[in-house]
Amino acid sequence: MNKFFASFVKEILLLIRDRAGIISLFVMPVVLVFVMTLIEDTALNSLVDKQITMLFCNTQNDSLGIAIKNGLNETKAFTIIEEVDGQKLNKETTKKLVSQGKYPVGIYIPEGATDTLASNAKKVVLKTFSDIGLGKQNAVAPKYDSVVIDVFYDPAVKNALKAVVDGAIGQHSSIIVGKMISKMYTEILSSFLPGGKKLNVNYPQMISINKEYASAKDNTIIPNSTQHNVPSWTLFAMFFILIPLSGSIIQEKDGGTYLRLMTMPSTFISTFLGKIVVYILVCLLQVTILFSMGVYLLPFAGLPALQIGTHFDALVLVVFVSGFAAVGFGVLMGSLATTYQQAASVGVIVIIILASLGGLWMPIYFMPKTMQNLTQYSPLSWSLKSFYDLFLRNADVKDVLPNVFKIVMFGTSLFIVGFVYKALKKVR
Repeated sequence: MNKFFASFVKEILLLIRDRAGIISLFVMPVVLVFVMTLIEDTALNSLVDKQITMLFCNTQNDSLGIAIKNGLNETKAFTIIEEVDGQKLNKETTKKLVSQGKYPVGIYIPEGATDTLASNAKKVVLKTFSDIGLGKQNAVAPKYDSVVIDVFYDPAVKNALKAVVDGAIGQHSSIIVGKMISKMYTEILSSFLPGGKKLNVNYPQMISINKEYASAKDNTIIPNSTQHNVPSWTLFAMFFILIPLSGSIIQEKDGGTYLRLMTMPSTFISTFLGKIVVYILVCLLQVTILFSMGVYLLPFAGLPALQIGTHFDALVLVVFVSGFAAVGFGVLMGSLATTYQQAASVGVIVIIILASLGGLWMPIYFMPKTMQNLTQYSPLSWSLKSFYDLFLRNADVKDVLPNVFKIVMFGTSLFIVGFVYKALKKVR
């Protein structure tokens, strides 16, 4: 037990005296979480906040153009501009401004578009009645005039933006054409009714859309940038304890502290256990600080507050095993590396790779399909998925146990490899 307390106190003193280490473990993660959450919140909500400007030219205030404009406004993705420098837009100006990269997209509605559509709708209806023997018989099929809507894109525009614009134009163009044809059918059918009666058809709202998140009924937590960034960058910070931890192990080997501890009564494991406990406590303190910041501080910056779910026991379990794995990684690097620089450089690169594959930098659904398949092999993704389950799906202990088991096995493997390597190296 003396070895344990000696190692425990030694590690605490080393951490307290290491100001750079304290900053890297606690101050830098707070700044990182705050900045990354703020940046991603702005990026994710850029469409909702109408931060994409669009040129819209509808010179004749055409009904088709008005319907498309209303549809684009309903997406809440665009700020529509119809005048530049106090001048109404025309086709040439719209195309020129987009080509110069000043605006990402421009739409031009041709003159007489609605009249052309109405004419085409009438031809469609008359042809239909003619085919069943009603009205004037036409031997020649009617010719339809095409309406061409010009959409100008900046070459740098992403396909996601094109899909939103194309979808809105196609949807609302189809709606207005359908209404024209329906109206024309009503007018012509009225001419066949006795006494000049008119046929009135009302079209009630037959379809409504219910939007909700597919989560438990008692879960009201809404996915947002905070729910992703706080746990992801907290995990990133936890694994960065490899720097002071591996440095401590290497310093012991080089400075002779390790040999002095080994001369004390008790076992090698109890000596190392003091070090492990200290750094697991550091991980728990990191999580407490960063999660508290997410709950209490981020709302003051206009960001959503972190909501940690209702199953605190499951949260503590996931945090503990994640810290266990992070400490195991630090022990492994400290055991394998011969210098502090070697442990820090190689360890940081490995953490960055695991974080990239684990979805810490970017939500997994934003990744290419190939990368999404690789995330299942990153230990950091197991922890992050567990946090997602707890925060967004109101999971309990039994729901996170599969990932918890994998994290424990990963951390245990790291400890075993690190201890075995040190033992073999000592024998040699």
